[in-house]
Amino acid sequence: MSTSYELRIHTPEKIVFDGAVVSLNVPGGKGSFAVLAHHVPLVSTLVPGPIVLIDRTGKRTGWESQGRGFIDVRRDKVTVLVEAVQEQE
Repeated sequence: MSTSYELRIHTPEKIVFDGAVVSLNVPGGKGSFAVLAHHVPLVSTLVPGPIVLIDRTGKRTGWESQGRGFIDVRRDKVTVLVEAVQEQE
């Protein structure tokens, strides 16, 4: 089993996701990137695009970011703030 970390994805209206994940891919301001457990601390801007996570069970969940945002990676806790998201099918 892969090492996991806590992820919370927020919009101004609600918490979209709050739980443990093993992988997260986001559309960074300078290109898409992945966050795995024990990632170095960072803060980055986000642009519209796909946000995809894989939880501890291996389930893949995705959204399409509808606006700009930020990601904050600290130790094994990651927070994503975006204007709006639409769940991908």
